[in-house]
Amino acid sequence: MNIALIDVEAWTVVDGAGGIPNNGTVDFTLPVRHRWPGKSSRTYQFYIQYVEDGKPITWTYGPHFTVVSEVSVSLDIKPDDAPNSINLKSQGVLPVAILSTEDYNALEVDESTVYLVDSMILEIASALGEDPPMVFPVKFVTEEDVNGDGLDDLLLFFSVSDLVESGALDEGTEEVTLIGEMFDGIPIKGFDSVRIVPGSTKGKGKK
Repeated sequence: MNIALIDVEAWTVVDGAGGIPNNGTVDFTLPVRHRWPGKSSRTYQFYIQYVEDGKPITWTYGPHFTVVSEVSVSLDIKPDDAPNSINLKSQGVLPVAILSTEDYNALEVDESTVYLVDSMILEIASALGEDPPMVFPVKFVTEEDVNGDGLDDLLLFFSVSDLVESGALDEGTEEVTLIGEMFDGIPIKGFDSVRIVPGSTKGKGKK
């Protein structure tokens, strides 16, 4: 038999094999390009052509499956603050915007799944097989066009003291990672650099 693997959305053949015994097996390779910007999944369909007496017969539908990939989101820590300065003594909140694009709607993010953590702390925890500190947004979440592109963005607010006390932020933090999921369960990840205010340490202080 002959088998073709079809990208359903693009309607193109991405892999195929011929001359397979009817009870045989074959390995297929998915293209790396299944991760398009702003796309969270890609559907593939097998088409099978059986061969009888050396003659191929009509192609028939085979199994189909969907590949789910992590979506990279654009993140803006403290919109309108270019250095993204954070005072670890702050008792206030840290605004974090997930930016919408023409290909991606940030409002499809389930804010209850989102947490923020120092990128290095996340990397170390992952290497050790441990869970990183998980600090979720405080209850107020707003929809706002924070970058003036005409698209509504998702603006989340995190308690600075919670981030510090949990170990998600410290004096050495230079970059933070946002982890979460969309409402359909697709994982998201975004990064942004930050500047810790020199001399700021855990404790009470002004916003």
